[in-house]
Amino acid sequence: MADPNGEATPVRQRQWHRLPTGKPNGNDREEEIPQIELWNMGEDHSLPPPREWLLGRTFCRGFVSGLAAGGGTGKTAMRIVQAMAVATGRDLTGERVYGRFRTLYVALEDNLDEIRRRVWAAAKHHDISHDELLDCFYMATPMGMKVGEASHENPRDVVPGLLERWLRAVIREKRIDLLVLDPFVKIHTSMKTITVRSIRWSCCWRGSRPNSIAPSTCSITSPRVAARPATPIDCGEPARCGMGSGYCTL
Repeated sequence: MADPNGEATPVRQRQWHRLPTGKPNGNDREEEIPQIELWNMGEDHSLPPPREWLLGRTFCRGFVSGLAAGGGTGKTAMRIVQAMAVATGRDLTGERVYGRFRTLYVALEDNLDEIRRRVWAAAKHHDISHDELLDCFYMATPMGMKVGEASHENPRDVVPGLLERWLRAVIREKRIDLLVLDPFVKIHTSMKTITVRSIRWSCCWRGSRPNSIAPSTCSITSPRVAARPATPIDCGEPARCGMGSGYCTL
């Protein structure tokens, strides 16, 4: 809808139509109708923002991605090099680099010395100096801590764990662009809760929560072990599933 000066009304300023509540079926019992915004695309004159890619078609701000493969096939090694490419802004993996971004690598299986060996080896192989990683590549090894834990009231529900609260604070303080949680299986206490949906919830994708991280704050990725060969899912572009997720296999 345009104003008298011929300019389109900003999308955010429009009053969207909502379905009324009441008795739509004429029954004695009142039915509540969910309040859902209706977007009149004929009045949508502003372009949506483009996806904010960090590395190739692998990491995208506001999306969850993953890497699935058998044990000992190089998932961690690959994610470390990709994370270093994001932190340094250098082409280390043959993927397009969109700039330098702050990266946080959280190792939940290896201790600090082991993960340091891997990072030092990758840095030596690609001739990466400490100055290139300074203030752009962070590591932590909070072994035993969980992003999500099973609820005491209902074991099928996932509630935020200690690691979730720590991540929330660090992402804000260090303005992290890419978060790597390795491995996926160590994120939650219960195997029944290991789903992309639960990690997305646990890692603060829901902006409606008080003091939560906005959905577009960072990209999250987590490698996982595939029990059997899997078909790559949407390797070139994050799948349209909730906030978005993309999984590929080695």
